[in-house]
Order: sequence, then structure tokens, then C-alpha cells
Amino acid sequence: FFIALCLALFAKSIAGLLFVPALFLETLFQKKLFNVLKNKYLYIGVAVFFLPILTYYIARENLNPGYIQAVLENELLGRYTTVIEAHKEDFWYYLQNLKNYQYPYWILLLPCGLAVGLLHLDLKIKRLTRFLALACLLYIIIISKGETKLEWYVAPLFPFFAMITGMFLHLIFDLIKKSDLVKGILSLNVLPYLFLFLVFIIPYHSILEKNYMREIGLWNNKHFYDMGHYLKMALKGKVNLNEKYFVYDGYDVQFRLYVYMLQDKGVKVAKKDWWQLGKGDVVFTGQASVRNHIATYHQYKVIDSIAGINTYEILE
Repeated sequence: FFIALCLALFAKSIAGLLFVPALFLETLFQKKLFNVLKNKYLYIGVAVFFLPILTYYIARENLNPGYIQAVLENELLGRYTTVIEAHKEDFWYYLQNLKNYQYPYWILLLPCGLAVGLLHLDLKIKRLTRFLALACLLYIIIISKGETKLEWYVAPLFPFFAMITGMFLHLIFDLIKKSDLVKGILSLNVLPYLFLFLVFIIPYHSILEKNYMREIGLWNNKHFYDMGHYLKMALKGKVNLNEKYFVYDGYDVQFRLYVYMLQDKGVKVAKKDWWQLGKGDVVFTGQASVRNHIATYHQYKVIDSIAGINTYEILE
């Protein structure tokens, strides 16, 4: 456990420890705190946790003076107490995201799963449910109180949510499977599996729409994924991007892998900022803001328009 906790801190800094308060509270609920404190392996584990961390940070500080201060500002107090890179949202940002975008289909099943787990006759299931509830509640409060908010900060909750909703789904599955009424009607009881199929068909359909049919975008932008699909087409040889510039306004890390892979194949494609466009450039973009800039400040010719992406030759 302590080795995994150490690795979590190395991988995600303080975020790797945000579920520890729930473990402490669950220990209190089970009235085992004094037993844990008397266990010698707790202190061995704490030493195993701290020794590599302290060694690393002391060595890194000696090699790069100011490293610990940078960690405090970017990963701990600075990011939590001040807004970084204009990512300011209100306290309810994560809950609204879960309800409206990230977890709308399943969110109504969370209270059902909690009720099933907390009322379960199996003490292990009851304790697990209580821990999951504590972990989710404390985590969402901690990140909601932070000044810097990003939509992916809530991602660690999804495995916990899945376990909670799974408890409710398992109950319904089990009731249908063991139903004497169903057994009396059907010689082969397929209803439990039909139930699961009906439950999961909508989210799976949404995944297909987003990843293959491009019918669902991000942040109310249906065309958010157009550029990614266009670059995939180029990798498959369906689009020629040689001697062309990729123009995107904003965060573009999600597209760079495709550009690098095309460059490794010998395709002369590169990123260019929209304010650096000049005569003779052949550029492709899918963003309305970049299209408007080109239309307003340049004479141009549209070479083609494929899968939501326009290719322009800048004439002036």
C-alpha cells in the first residue's frame, strides 16, 4: 500500500494523496484507529513512503536550487490558492460538469447504488460503500475549494462512481435472474442480459458517435474533433498534407502526435500560428476564428474542404 502511495505521489504529486483522508475517516468509523496506531507495520510503511520522496526532493533541490519552491507554487499551494492560466470557475463547476456533460446518463443511479450498498446485509459491501461515499464526497469538496479548476481533475472519481452504480445494476440483474415469474415464462432466462444491453447501449452509442461518426463534440462545439480525424486520414494516406501548415488557435497538444508521426513518414507538415501567415503559405484549419482571420486579413484561395477542415492558399 505504502509503495503504491509513494508511486502515486511521484506520478501525480499531491493529487495522489487526496483519497487518504477517506481512509482515515473509515478507520475511525470502524473504531480501529488505536489498533492501527499500535501496529508496527504502519511505521515501517510510513518510512517506506517518505524515504524515497525525501531523498528525491533533497537531491533534486541540490541539483536545481528552487525546485521545491516551484513544486509548491505549481502543484501545491500556488495552484490551490490562486488561479493558474485563467482556469477560474465557481465552487459548483465540477458538479455541474458531471450533471450536464461528464456523467449525465449515470448520475441518477449514484444515490440508488449508495442506498443498495449502505443497506446491504454483507458488512464488507456496507463498509466498501461507506468508504466510496466518503472518498467521493471529500475529493469533490477538496477540488471544488481549489482556485484553479480543470474538467479532468474530476477523472479519479469515475472508478468509484462505477463501483457505486454497479451495486445497483447488480441488484436489478440478480432480481431478474432469480425471479420465479420470469423462470415460469421463459425456459432460458435472457432478461438479465437484455437488461444490461439496454442499460449500456446508450453510452456505447455515444462513444461511437464521438469517436467514429463525429456527431458529438466538446464544450458545445460539434467540430472539436474534426482536426484529429483529419490528421488520422492523412496518416492513412487519404489526405496529402505535404508542404502544408497546420493552423490551430489554442491548446493543440492533442494534435501534435499526429503531426510528428506524419513528419516521421517524411511528410513536410508543420505548425504555424495564425498571426504568422504570409504569402504563398498553404494552410489547413477547422476553426471558425482562424477562418474569419484569413477572410478578414488575407486574400486567399480555398483549395479544398474535407471533413470540416478547409485548406487555403494565402495569396496576399
